[in-house]
Amino acid sequence: MPPKAPVKEADAKSWETSVDSTTYSIDEFYPRASDKRGHSAQLNLRIQPELMAVVEEIFQSKKFPYRTYGDVMRDALVHRIAYLRVVLQSGKVDEAFARILVIQQILEEEELDKDFRDKLQRLDAIVNDRMQDPISGKFEAAKVIKRVLANVEAMPQGYTRQLYEKKIHRDYGHILEE
Repeated sequence: MPPKAPVKEADAKSWETSVDSTTYSIDEFYPRASDKRGHSAQLNLRIQPELMAVVEEIFQSKKFPYRTYGDVMRDALVHRIAYLRVVLQSGKVDEAFARILVIQQILEEEELDKDFRDKLQRLDAIVNDRMQDPISGKFEAAKVIKRVLANVEAMPQGYTRQLYEKKIHRDYGHILEE
């Protein structure tokens, strides 16, 4: 359990968590885990180690009224949610934003494609290594190739899947046939 920082005196308002535009203030702290009636919901998430280091730095500084790491995260979440609500209500989430999301998705798909091509290059090295064993090398190489091919065949139908299937059959078909 993370250590707790000393509690600083804060006004009662700072412990109320609200993203209501009439009460929200960017200058306030919103670390409270429950509403005025004691109700709360649980959210579990993983974060990047670099982000956790920043959270720890903020918490350990003891310059803010946070008693736990969760207080830091809740406060940050309230502030970001308030911003996103303003953007959403202003109508700025429009076609341009949607296009950015589509571009982001395309780039992520391309990165995945590049990663998979890199994996296929590693497969070449592994197959070549397995083939060096004169007794069971071909059998062991075929097992690896079949496992990779099964995963490719589990991909959704489309250009990328067809491309990978053709490459595997072209490069390793002679091993799979025997």
